[in-house]
Amino acid sequence: MGVQQLQPLPIRDLSGGMISNIADVLLPPNIARYSQNFHFDVLGRTTQRYGTTLAGAVVEASQTCHGVHAFVSSDGATNRLISVFNKNTYHFDGTTWTNFGSTSSTAKVRFASFLNSVFSVGGGTTTRTWAGSGAWGTTNVSGAPTGNVIAIYKEKAFIAGYDTYPDRVYFSSVPSTTNTITWTSTDWIDVNPEDGDNITALFANSDLLFMFKERGFYTYNNSTVNPVVGIGTSSQESVAECKGFVFFFNSGGIFVTSGGYPREISRPVYDWIANMSPSFYDDVAAFCDDDHYFCSIGDVTKGGRTYSNVWLVYTVSSQNWTIFTFADSFRAMTRYIVPSTGAVSYVGGDVDGAVQTFFSGTTDNGTS
Repeated sequence: MGVQQLQPLPIRDLSGGMISNIADVLLPPNIARYSQNFHFDVLGRTTQRYGTTLAGAVVEASQTCHGVHAFVSSDGATNRLISVFNKNTYHFDGTTWTNFGSTSSTAKVRFASFLNSVFSVGGGTTTRTWAGSGAWGTTNVSGAPTGNVIAIYKEKAFIAGYDTYPDRVYFSSVPSTTNTITWTSTDWIDVNPEDGDNITALFANSDLLFMFKERGFYTYNNSTVNPVVGIGTSSQESVAECKGFVFFFNSGGIFVTSGGYPREISRPVYDWIANMSPSFYDDVAAFCDDDHYFCSIGDVTKGGRTYSNVWLVYTVSSQNWTIFTFADSFRAMTRYIVPSTGAVSYVGGDVDGAVQTFFSGTTDNGTS
């Protein structure tokens, strides 16, 4: 009996995205077992991701980024991208990076825009503010604690991560008619103190302030702290919001919540999280655009192969996953409005002294 050649079997529907954590016999017909650097957002079509390009020039060669933030003044006249490399802070006007101050250590720096200024915590430095020109100052932070995470909620600034009281969240007054806030030593909340776990992240969403520990998730409604579940996050930079839902990374997976019990969504790609390095848990960084959660989890070794600079990418509308790998490792990411065009972009600070714009070229900053 002769050998009969089978005709090619075209598979046009990969709308289910990628599921790697599944037995072959159970793999649905519209699923990819493995995908690298492709989207499945359009039914019947796969699209390759775009690359990255430098935002301006290299900021500080061979240094790791410890924070990024986009600041736009209320009147739109000041539009600056802020980054931290080594112990130096820089602002970017769309063309040039300018050094405008330093921190005391190379610890991570977090920012919040409030009262037409940038509030900065972390880096081993006392809380400080910047209004778009000159150096860092102390406007509206006299008496504020020295912390490492910050959020703006209900017209108040909340700061946590104070070394003496690592379970305590301090908050300011509401602004006066002259846009002035005050801080007192008695305005604070203790979150399940001395439980062997410390506050790692703050995030305001809708009517609640989310307060995370590595093994705990709490909400605050401007009067009461409510424990939700013993699932938290190791990284402030992993927390991001899309369409009213807040996503965050945990060593056990990626979760989403709107204030209630978090729902795990990463089971289809959990084998990637299980094979990442635990030393990267507190370096996980993420951001959301209008329909995706992008989560950088570092290098992953699985199946006898090492994948460098892996991102887990979740499409919110279709609830599917794919994997990106990049030439560079990014430690902080944010949304940024390009001053010259007003276009919305997304940027990240890498470990080689640069801030790069995502999905803006056909190479990864020159790497194919």
